[in-house]
Amino acid sequence: MFEKAIAEMAPRLFIHGHIIDLPCENRAAGRCYSEVYSAKLEVSRVGLAHYEDEYAKVGGEWKFASRHYYLDAIDTEVSLRRTFMV
Repeated sequence: MFEKAIAEMAPRLFIHGHIIDLPCENRAAGRCYSEVYSAKLEVSRVGLAHYEDEYAKVGGEWKFASRHYYLDAIDTEVSLRRTFMV
């Protein structure tokens, strides 16, 4: 499914609004928003999503403890709908 989606739309991901909450010195949580554009569809926006992250400080370096991706919207006017619905 993902191979077909990438071939059909040549996605370009724009990530912004990265917000990080640091409740203590070794744990953190973050959220960032993304917009997906299609290079094959005149750089039209085809989707909106966001990531919910948890981070842990390990050996003095920040690492991902978890990452969840949430697809908030898909533009139903583009071929992406056919890709994911077939």
